[in-house]
Amino acid sequence: MDRIRVTGTAQAVEEIAWKYRLKALGNDRQRANDLSGYVEQVYGLNPGLADKGPLIPVGTEIIMPDPFVSVERPANRLWG
Repeated sequence: MDRIRVTGTAQAVEEIAWKYRLKALGNDRQRANDLSGYVEQVYGLNPGLADKGPLIPVGTEIIMPDPFVSVERPANRLWG
């Protein structure tokens, strides 16, 4: 887990997570695009982050989960 700081302009958590994963995954956009469960992990590691609103202010420090771990979601079954 790394700590990062929001710089430049306020950003959405999804954008922060995507940029972080993209850099960590060597610009592999296909893998970075799969944020399934990753954004939820970011919120889980950072209590109070959601209280900051839809755009996280510049200077906010965020703990980021391991970018190489993908979160598997259980399959939704419609029948049976």
